[in-house]
Amino acid sequence: MIPRLATRRRRPIADEAIHIVALWNLMIILIPFLLLSAVFSQTSILNLYLPPPATAPGESAENNIPKPVVSILQDGYVLSDGPQVIAAIPLKEGGGHNTRKLTELLVTVKQSIPTQQDIVILSEAETSYETIVQTMDAAREWVAPEGNHTTAQPLFPNIALGRVGGETAARVQGPP
Repeated sequence: MIPRLATRRRRPIADEAIHIVALWNLMIILIPFLLLSAVFSQTSILNLYLPPPATAPGESAENNIPKPVVSILQDGYVLSDGPQVIAAIPLKEGGGHNTRKLTELLVTVKQSIPTQQDIVILSEAETSYETIVQTMDAAREWVAPEGNHTTAQPLFPNIALGRVGGETAARVQGPP
């Protein structure tokens, strides 16, 4: 009788294996889904510069080449080369700033000083962010028609931002 009890106690215990097939199936489906649904943001960076403090607002440090200054006012743009006003651009009939006219004037300024890369954009405290960005885009490049297609030509890629001062804030009187 004793041998019989010993066999009952020594019954073999079956090894339980971990079933990871379901986990593998989940990973095979989940990882590609997450990679395909991920949003990769594209950020464009625009380098901005502060004008050096030793120079006047309209003069560049190298060779005294006049630096164009665009002032964004409530009633339009004022384009100058420092102390001398080149043109005043009033608002469009719809009430927005006329960036197309500004770009046309900056193209003529660029033709007179082709080596100049710097521009100063001054704005009032109430100027909206969108207006400042549109002005920067109008000053950086212009679209030139060439045959059947158009190409972007650089105007003044080095932009310095500032705030309109008291004597600079002359109001736009009308068409130039």
